[in-house]
Amino acid sequence: MTRPPREAPGDDRLRQLLQVEQRLQGVIRAARDEASRRVADARAERDRRLAGAAEAAAVADTRLAASEDANQAAALEALAVAHRSALARLTDVSEARVDALARRVVARALAIDDTRAGAGADAGGGRS
Repeated sequence: MTRPPREAPGDDRLRQLLQVEQRLQGVIRAARDEASRRVADARAERDRRLAGAAEAAAVADTRLAASEDANQAAALEALAVAHRSALARLTDVSEARVDALARRVVARALAIDDTRAGAGADAGGGRS
């Protein structure tokens, strides 16, 4: 059983194959171009979203800093009010009251000194 010799493809068949190949190359080129366009669009969208996120973060940082500044200013004002109040209370104390407090402190100090001196004399007097 021998095979009959194959016939070489004719010009028409070669032309058809060439057209099919050219169409396939066109489809491949179009698909590659579409894929490149989609990748570029996705990258541009990513960059746009990143820029938006960075801008939102900057706004949040600014608001946080302003809030911290306001909190610090409020704390400083509270300290200043407390200081002024304490100072006012101290300045409202009369001279007579200050003198009385000073005499009491001196009297206590003298009493403590007398107690110490007496304890020392008792301890020293018992040895002689």
